[in-house]
Amino acid sequence: MRWSFPGESLMSRIWFVRAAFRLLPVLLVLCLPLPGFGADDELPDGLGLVPADGSGFLSVRIGQLYRSDATKAFREKLAKAQPDFQKQFAKEVGIALTQMDRVTLVLGDSPEGPPLLILSTSEPLDKEKVKAAILRKFEEKKHAGKTYFARKLDEKREKSLPRYVPAVYFVSERILVQAPVGQMEQFLDRMGKKAGKGPLSPALSRAGKEPLVVALNLPGPFFQAAKKKAPDKGKELLVPLGANPGVVTLVGDKNIRVKANLTFADKEGVTEAEKALKSLKDLVLSQIAKGREELGRELKREKADEFGRWFMGRAREFLDKVDEGIKGAKVERKDSTLVVTFTIKATAADTLIMGSASFFLAVPPETAPAERPGKTKANKP
Repeated sequence: MRWSFPGESLMSRIWFVRAAFRLLPVLLVLCLPLPGFGADDELPDGLGLVPADGSGFLSVRIGQLYRSDATKAFREKLAKAQPDFQKQFAKEVGIALTQMDRVTLVLGDSPEGPPLLILSTSEPLDKEKVKAAILRKFEEKKHAGKTYFARKLDEKREKSLPRYVPAVYFVSERILVQAPVGQMEQFLDRMGKKAGKGPLSPALSRAGKEPLVVALNLPGPFFQAAKKKAPDKGKELLVPLGANPGVVTLVGDKNIRVKANLTFADKEGVTEAEKALKSLKDLVLSQIAKGREELGRELKREKADEFGRWFMGRAREFLDKVDEGIKGAKVERKDSTLVVTFTIKATAADTLIMGSASFFLAVPPETAPAERPGKTKANKP
């Protein structure tokens, strides 16, 4: 969770959550909230801090999933492979793994920089430990009548990259926010305004009840900025981003369920979007096939340890389920709207295991700061 330039930190290395934000628009494109969503006035675990009219969020009940029977085998194998991983985690983050409750990532207005992180815990935070772990040397700053803490850098570096200095704000005894200074101050400005309803409201309500929820508001500034910066080659695949309204909603528990409504200005737009969706589907399936092939080669390597082999086997199973779900996607055309639905027969716990195992495989506890993840002795080919 120590975010820095460009990313020696724990949060920088948890690549799976950032990859989710990059991949979901391709996999899901645009969705409306699933049936049964309803907005609540009170949202738990810091979810009320997520702007309902923003570009999107990912929220996962890490504590619930990590302690569940579904992750028992993972916990046992990880403890055997890396006996000190919980101690190392607490040292790096300033928070015990068993203390974590919910992690929520919030997309900003620009695709540049990391998402804002909201972390809630089951016990009061040790603020001094958290500041020392995440920021190392830090200083107190004030903005919009609120106090936050930012990493203290030398003047030359701080002057050149002031908005990207990592910062932490303690919302309460059990909730903290982490983001670069520029994004943090935007967040604090929003906190002073009365929250209203928006395209993400129903999904936020659902996130208070489910272990895994992702929602993306594609007309939001993040995706429109990304669309403008996209290279000309392949822009035809981004046609579905022109749908309005468009909210990507994924809910994970016993299955991962997706529903998408893509509404366009005219039938010609629908036809173009239908072609783009087919191309996107073919592209994603080809990447999944390559991933399975790579995992198959890695499994044949003699140097793979027990934990690595177990994880790669689970990863192949996970990709098989994703492949099956996408191949079974149903697309229905209704006037100027495309309705897309599919279900992946994988659980929220499976998703957490994939991300967590990837992290611990990529970053062994003894990895030196100068070493790049993936090039350590523990995982050299």
